[in-house]
Amino acid sequence: MGMGLRADLLGKVTVVITSSTTEGFRPHWLRLSVAQYLSKDYATLVRKVILVWNDRAKPPVMPEAVTVLQMANSSLNNRWTKSLFDMIQTDAVLNLDDDVFVNKAGIICMFNWWSTHRDRLVGPFVRKNHGKEYSQDELFGKHPYSMVLPKVVMLDRLHHARYAKLRKTVHSYVDTQSAHCDDIVLNAMNREAPFRTLLPTGSVTDYFSACSKSKSLRVTTGGLGLQDSRENLRSECLKWIIDYFKRDLNATSELGTCDADGAMLGVGGLKAATGADESSESTWMAMRSAVDESSTCTEGFGHGDLLRRPW
Repeated sequence: MGMGLRADLLGKVTVVITSSTTEGFRPHWLRLSVAQYLSKDYATLVRKVILVWNDRAKPPVMPEAVTVLQMANSSLNNRWTKSLFDMIQTDAVLNLDDDVFVNKAGIICMFNWWSTHRDRLVGPFVRKNHGKEYSQDELFGKHPYSMVLPKVVMLDRLHHARYAKLRKTVHSYVDTQSAHCDDIVLNAMNREAPFRTLLPTGSVTDYFSACSKSKSLRVTTGGLGLQDSRENLRSECLKWIIDYFKRDLNATSELGTCDADGAMLGVGGLKAATGADESSESTWMAMRSAVDESSTCTEGFGHGDLLRRPW
């Protein structure tokens, strides 16, 4: 790799978004996120946007600058494949679900903390386990945790290669078990504990949480998060994964915070810098930016909406 290319990769991230839905709200959310990450405002931060199209069906039309990786089958293992690894040139990867957007300050915050913890999974949304029991508690406030969710996670590209090399037994279990716990596998295979970041106020646009508040919209919103008996199914696969790796997940209470621009403040440093309390639920809720539900959670998005794309 030439020095010019390497210099261009330093300090940049590859954004990877996995999607498979051509109807409902999600194509619209995907369109909004992609347009932002391809804009001039993110040019110094985002090296490439990759869409993992997790379905055999034809993917939606994307801007030419987006790399589309179409999969032959639908599997959450596809988020961590060798073919995806080969497409990524930056060390840092920002993995996102198609129902969430993280702005520049949030990305900078995660990137800065990831730079000091490159072997760890870094992100704001976490879960914990009690032995082989999975807890669905969102853990708003400062609590012990043992998993970072891939909804928003920054990680080294080498994690993709490591996941891809896991035995077929693991990949098959993720595909066949009802909760499809690729994320628990990702956390369990790493001997380092994950690392939680409290992102700047308003840096996360969580379309799913905003639009699933209304019961009438939940079918259109979709997602495994609405699965019946979700916690029990997650406990079932957690037990299998712990037995497979022959060790419990590593738990920690560490917390990285940032100022409004994404600069690191130090572990637990938010309180002294801004007067906010990282143990308060309201502080964590403040990470989420307001969502205009009248335009974002409106029935009818789908193929037609993609024709109104801004590129």
